[in-house]
Amino acid sequence: MIDNFQKQRLYEKLFESQCSIVTHQAYLARIDSVLRIIEILAICAPIGFMSVQLSLISNVAITKILSIINQILSAALLILAVFSLTQSYRQRLQDHQKFLVENFPIAEQLRALLIKTEADDRDVEKIMDKITALDKEEARLMAHQKADEKQTFYREAMKRMGDIDVKCPKCGKSPWEYQKSKNKCQVCGNKKD
Repeated sequence: MIDNFQKQRLYEKLFESQCSIVTHQAYLARIDSVLRIIEILAICAPIGFMSVQLSLISNVAITKILSIINQILSAALLILAVFSLTQSYRQRLQDHQKFLVENFPIAEQLRALLIKTEADDRDVEKIMDKITALDKEEARLMAHQKADEKQTFYREAMKRMGDIDVKCPKCGKSPWEYQKSKNKCQVCGNKKD
């Protein structure tokens, strides 16, 4: 039988899992955007280069303009490609996908345990062991995360976890009524009174 302390612990882990899901989804979207831009530039730059080289356009002024645009596109492609390689975007994309996929079933198992009236301590310890192992792996990937991002993802997780009345446990503010401020809650980033 799960006691109140364990229920609180399970709820906290469910919330952390929801935060992880929100975080991984946001990073996947960002990384995917950068990789798509690189792919688009990888298509546009050669087309521009070939059209200038093949002199498909007889107007010299247009050819010069296209040549300049092509050089800019090529430089942007080169910069983004080097940036992508140095930031290991493909690896980070795979890591975020992996952790996103692993967090969904954990969140569902935690929800089931919270609803279940006859869950025993073994079930709780089993899921806690899974979470501990996952947290250790995720820590490396999340080490670069900024405080503002964490707070944004925390607010989004609160919205997903609760109803319209959900409040930050630290400052008591609603994530639905976010106000940016320099004097802010360290947990959710909402304006302090």
